[in-house]
Amino acid sequence: MRHFLCVSDCSTEELNELLDLSSSLKKLYKTGGRDLCLVCKVLAMVFEPSHKPESPKPPPPGPAAPKPAPPGAGTAKSVGESAAQEDQKAPKR
Repeated sequence: MRHFLCVSDCSTEELNELLDLSSSLKKLYKTGGRDLCLVCKVLAMVFEPSHKPESPKPPPPGPAAPKPAPPGAGTAKSVGESAAQEDQKAPKR
């Protein structure tokens, strides 16, 4: 048996025979039968894409990274801190 690579490589008669055979094998398969003509046979199908696949899109931007605190930002006083407490923290001269 020769390789079936292209429809145009076959005559109309050969194509009709192939379709008749495939139809009878399908009917046999649906009724639970198996034909020995397909035992140990391998089918390979290779397709070429009809269009160029799209390139992957970059991921959407995530949440913005937190900005670093400016120098001295860690020394803010709490809400209830009084002026007297500030004086205690101040360096002595």
